[in-house]
Amino acid sequence: MASKILMSDMAELMENILNNLNNECHSLYSCALVNRIWCKMTIPILWQNPFSFNRHSFIPKYFSSLNEDENFILKELSWQNATKINTLELEEFYSDYEPLLFHSLFQAIICFIKSQDQLSLFSVARGDFPAHFHGIISALEGQKYSLQEVIIESYGYSAEFRY
Repeated sequence: MASKILMSDMAELMENILNNLNNECHSLYSCALVNRIWCKMTIPILWQNPFSFNRHSFIPKYFSSLNEDENFILKELSWQNATKINTLELEEFYSDYEPLLFHSLFQAIICFIKSQDQLSLFSVARGDFPAHFHGIISALEGQKYSLQEVIIESYGYSAEFRY
């Protein structure tokens, strides 16, 4: 019986302890790396002031602790509530990232383009943007009623399309 009471109070006690560490980002960061439960309790506290210290690697760590359903819900909510813009310009875009990260970046760009209502300009300039666009052109096709200009500049080629 005592162990059940202790277990039910454990989350509340842990939350109180973590809240008392709110000005010690490095301690909170360490707590976030302990396990999934501590991570889910610590990250909201860290996100109250997310850039108060230079190590931002806790953000990918948090996302990796989410299960598939939570990741799907987060993605859906983030794109539904995305900032609406008229112009999307990517400058100095380099593919020096690991392939999986680069592919994820393209998927994020595609989702962001699809979430827009009135995108009128899409531009990629100065960088080593790949010859294949990983579905970006298809995503831009969904903007055909508002998109007026697409500019693609790279060291290898340059192209401009106007509607």
